Amino acid sequence: MSDTWGQKIRKLRKEKKETLQSLGDKAGMSKHYLSCLERDVHMPKISTVERVINALGHDLKIEESSDGRKTKIKTDTR
Repeated sequence: MSDTWGQKIRKLRKEKKETLQSLGDKAGMSKHYLSCLERDVHMPKISTVERVINALGHDLKIEESSDGRKTKIKTDTR
């Protein structure tokens, strides 16, 4: 089973040794909202996830399968 968005964001944030406050400042959102994202309380828009991922120094990559039915979203280091 793959990680949820919240788990991925938390893992990347911890690897970068960022606090919720510092990441919130970089991403332009409150630490409370980021905390809710990490705990999967909110289901964010892709644009919100992209903003957080970019603030962590990563890019969001969206790949569609050849049959067009399955979309894979992953993060890549810049």
